[in-house]
Amino acid sequence: MAYKKVEKVMTYDQWEEEIKNRRKKRIRDTVKQINKKLERLFYVIIISCMFWLLPIFVIAHYIVVGY
Repeated sequence: MAYKKVEKVMTYDQWEEEIKNRRKKRIRDTVKQINKKLERLFYVIIISCMFWLLPIFVIAHYIVVGY
């Protein structure tokens, strides 16, 4: 015997609350994704600065200290 698919019937207030919750979740997820991308970008910038600025600091240290 096949079961009939039961459709969920919501009132307008329930529907409105559901839409608000979905919007909030979508905004939270978007903010989390943006934060992850910014964090990765920050790490890339820090690592690249370490590799580019390290020789400059070594040379400056050699000029100031002398060894």
